[in-house]
Amino acid sequence: MRIFWFWIKILPNLPWIYFSAKKALKLPYDQRYAKLRKVANLIVRKLNVRIEVIDQSNIPLQEGFMFASNHQGSADAFIFVDSCLITTTAVSKIEGKKIPFLSMWYDVMEVIFFKRESLKDGVRMANSLASYLMEGRNVLIFPEGTRSRSQTMNEFKPGSFKGAFKAKAPIIPLALINAYIPLDSKEHKKVIKVVYGQPIHYEEYGQWSTMQLAIEVKDRIQAMIDQYQ
Repeated sequence: MRIFWFWIKILPNLPWIYFSAKKALKLPYDQRYAKLRKVANLIVRKLNVRIEVIDQSNIPLQEGFMFASNHQGSADAFIFVDSCLITTTAVSKIEGKKIPFLSMWYDVMEVIFFKRESLKDGVRMANSLASYLMEGRNVLIFPEGTRSRSQTMNEFKPGSFKGAFKAKAPIIPLALINAYIPLDSKEHKKVIKVVYGQPIHYEEYGQWSTMQLAIEVKDRIQAMIDQYQ
């Protein structure tokens, strides 16, 4: 029901969201993110919440890293973009292409889509992700693969980290706290916390399996949730 009323709230803004995406597509990739942040900020304001950003200084100066975040709710990506100043794209399940208007911004940021049930497409996604990282692009992933709609995380899928292994890229654990509440809960907390963990560099995880890395990243995110919840 909250999602329904959210769409009612943003209905008058949909033409602006549409034409902003059309204009952004004409810009070079590195100039598009600023336009996306304006849309994300609008959406966060419509959600009537406040975002508290913690330890953003943990983001490396050198780009080409991967954010690995827990996935709490329907607004997670926009909460992240509103909080993050660094140009970032994402990996998304193919169903994201069906979201009216907002899916255009996936095209603007050249999001990597993939079919969750296809092993072949999973390999293609990992290769595309590795290419982005080696090009110096930053990428957001949700290793759970689906929303938890709570503070309790689902298991992290090890395959989510194959691209980072191939690119030897730093991984930044990212904790979202209360992000499920605006659209996926009946609770009424107003403060959403976005916590950036310290990077895990390839020199640290290079000898691990993808399963070990998935467990380590999840444990670090859980520790941040426990500390700041």
